[in-house]
Amino acid sequence: MNDILLDGIKIKGYRSFKEEVTFDNLSKINLIIGQNNSGKSNLLRFLSRHYLSLNSSKGVPFSDLDDVPKHKDNVRLELGVKVEKNTDLSRELVAETHYETLNNTIFRTNECVWFYFSRAGNSLEQSSVDIERTTEGMKPIEDREWYSLWTRISNMTGGSIKNWRPESIQRLNVASRLKTKVDIIPAIRSLKPFQDNNLSLQSDGRVFKDGIGEHSGIHLIEELFKLQNPPNGKERDRDRFDKINNFMKEIVSNETLQLVIPYDKKTVIVEMDDKRLPIESLGSGIEEVLIIAAKSTMFSKQIVCIEEPELHLHPTLQRKLIRYLHEKTDNQYFIATHSAHLLDATECSIYHVQLVDGYSKVVCAVNDLGKFQACSDLGYKASDLLQSNFIIWVEGPSDRIYLNHWIKSVNPELVEGLHYSIMFYGGRLLSHLTTSDSETVEEFIQLQKLNQNTAILIDSDRKKPKQHINNTKKRVQSEFEDREQLCWVTEGREIENYISQDVYDAAMKEIYGTKVKLPTQDKYECMTKFVVNKEEKKIDKIRLAHQVSEIGADLDVLDLKKKISELVKAIESANLLNV
Repeated sequence: MNDILLDGIKIKGYRSFKEEVTFDNLSKINLIIGQNNSGKSNLLRFLSRHYLSLNSSKGVPFSDLDDVPKHKDNVRLELGVKVEKNTDLSRELVAETHYETLNNTIFRTNECVWFYFSRAGNSLEQSSVDIERTTEGMKPIEDREWYSLWTRISNMTGGSIKNWRPESIQRLNVASRLKTKVDIIPAIRSLKPFQDNNLSLQSDGRVFKDGIGEHSGIHLIEELFKLQNPPNGKERDRDRFDKINNFMKEIVSNETLQLVIPYDKKTVIVEMDDKRLPIESLGSGIEEVLIIAAKSTMFSKQIVCIEEPELHLHPTLQRKLIRYLHEKTDNQYFIATHSAHLLDATECSIYHVQLVDGYSKVVCAVNDLGKFQACSDLGYKASDLLQSNFIIWVEGPSDRIYLNHWIKSVNPELVEGLHYSIMFYGGRLLSHLTTSDSETVEEFIQLQKLNQNTAILIDSDRKKPKQHINNTKKRVQSEFEDREQLCWVTEGREIENYISQDVYDAAMKEIYGTKVKLPTQDKYECMTKFVVNKEEKKIDKIRLAHQVSEIGADLDVLDLKKKISELVKAIESANLLNV
């Protein structure tokens, strides 16, 4: 069994979801990201409170005041549940002996089927399946295929398409197959009891809040004690305890760590480096990460909703936690978060929730631009994802020296390392690769994905007019421009062709003396070689760059002023300096 228990879900008419919102292509880890009051927690609320009402009485009834407010357009609450071909859930739709028939009929033309339900009274029920909308959303299958499917799953013959289609959908109804549990770990978490008048303690020790299981950490110590000391026949419980313990070793980077639940069960003792400390002495972040990891390890093969796991956690701990959930547990997770640090922690699906005209809109951030827009909506600058708000990719160290010199001449307030960073890709990479080197080219293109606020400087290497840049550089240029990122291809042959003749001559003579024969500045001339004593030599590009920087900047060469102005404007924009 894989860990994807829910393939996709659509919700309409629930709380801030006035119009239909879609959470498709769900993964094991699903991040719901958005600003405060954007509605990002409403999916978690729906799953934990109402999802199971489709096939049982366990769901919490809808509240007309809170859950289904009266929209002025009288919007009806609707739900869509996705079933993909060849998944565990699709195999649950029919008996094993009939699955081939299902694949040869409905799933012959459909990679997935969306089953739709409408509100029935104060809940959702199996009988509330919307047969018409479910079939309308499917790609057509022939009448004889409907008949073949209907006869197999109903053990009847005769009839017509008028009953084959609706009765087949009713019998396939995914609602009756939804057996997975759903639990929620709330944003307020503590191992110590805290005041909450809505909490109720059951006789079996379970805690409930508003009719659903509560997993904030209350009574977790007792649960850990049972895992630490399992009775005969439940030795696997100890394996779970050891898994939690090993994770905490990684969290604190100490292999000597050992969790111990004492006999009085009043706290969790952390033993390490020959010391015994109550877990609260290590800080609230360690306590909270233990609560989330422990409960997620105790759960098995179910849906787990987590609210704001980043609270009190350093970004490194956030990433470690998400990787643990992905690699060491067998649940499917829906996580509401404000944290951009989780976006690249592991493979996951990301859904960006925004409040537009009072109602929530949801976009699946399937690409890096979508991730960046989600981060921007949270108020993050790119420096929260990397160490700089703006990244400039250049060939090598001499390019960095020139760019810093020219940037300072336009805006002296911009500081490398604060407002922008310069990174090197190495000129040989773009100069000598061919399109057959697709893997290496693709790896290079991934560089820009580190930060949406990115620019790249590329030597054209043109030796004559109308000469085109090579295919690799064209590919990189296209990728940057498609993302609306600045790709600066030099108008001249190389960056040294942006140095005016007077500045070039003065700098070269300062370095090599006056008895040298220097090239005449031209956009296609090689300016990195010179002649001394009738012998051609290569210049020290870094020494030349430093020397040029000692002289006042002359930007009136080729398109230098235009390009450096565009670059400075982009840096200022990324740093919110021009708003």
